[in-house]
Amino acid sequence: MRFVKQWRENWRLMRTTMYSMDWYFIAIILLYTLITLVFWDSIPQRWLVLGENALFLSITLGIIIFVSQAQSHRLHTLRRFYVIPFVYPMYLQTFHILPHVRTSLYDSSLAALDRSIFGVDPTAWLGRFAHPVLTEYLQWCYVAFFFLPSIHAIVLYRGKRFGEFEEFSRLMVFSFFVSYIAYFAFPAVGPRFTVHDFLSIDLELPGVWFAGVLREQVNVGGGIVPGTLDPAAAVNRDCMPSGHTMMTLVNILLSWRFRSGGRWFFTVIGCSLIVATIYLRYHYAVDVLLGIIFAFAMFPLEPRVDAFLKKYRFVLPAALARVHAPRE
Repeated sequence: MRFVKQWRENWRLMRTTMYSMDWYFIAIILLYTLITLVFWDSIPQRWLVLGENALFLSITLGIIIFVSQAQSHRLHTLRRFYVIPFVYPMYLQTFHILPHVRTSLYDSSLAALDRSIFGVDPTAWLGRFAHPVLTEYLQWCYVAFFFLPSIHAIVLYRGKRFGEFEEFSRLMVFSFFVSYIAYFAFPAVGPRFTVHDFLSIDLELPGVWFAGVLREQVNVGGGIVPGTLDPAAAVNRDCMPSGHTMMTLVNILLSWRFRSGGRWFFTVIGCSLIVATIYLRYHYAVDVLLGIIFAFAMFPLEPRVDAFLKKYRFVLPAALARVHAPRE
């Protein structure tokens, strides 16, 4: 009875102190767990997925319960940022599952669609503008994708713009996880493997100083470790839609909505990043177009999900969250 009573108390506590961001993270954990169970015999790393998800869920619920009872401002700060370290592991987990659930690739269809729309292969056409300085710049911009949302979040939080920070966190986390789920629709490896020769990219698109090193780090992050015999088979199937485009555009639009400090920085680097997805041959142009559509779709979609959670009291309203947070 004591266990049941404690469980009910913890559930009540969580329901009245959770943010929508928490539910989005829990939702993708449960979804990936369900997919793994349904396709159990097809997923070689099934135990790894279940183990990771059990750990992630335990950490999430533990943070929610512990911090809600604490009176430490620093802990409440951690509470608002804790999801960031989990975004990349969930990206990797997508590709423990996806190739074994969706075995077909859609690269030929995406490349054909590019040609039918533009009359050329956009990645090949952009090759006429290739220059080591431009390649260096765009490769840095492409890698900046991993830092821009976090920088924006810090700017908002340090500026004590908590309402905008809460909206930013919700929308970014929601969009990241939607992009991961969308990869299941049209798995693809990208034009650097189909339209171009992957092994010749360093020769065809050389940089000035660090472009090659950054390109290698991107390859490793996407599943291609040095010495991989068949890079196309090892790489993550994450082209359609372009998550780089989708998340970068969401970040840019929010920076202008909030009139955030650094919005011109986010815009210039972000737009360069979007160009880089095609110039550096990571994405087909149609991937980028769909990423843009998805980015705009997040703005009416996520607030409706958030409103649903608040209506049924699954989420602590932002105003109350600020009242309950301890002061410095």
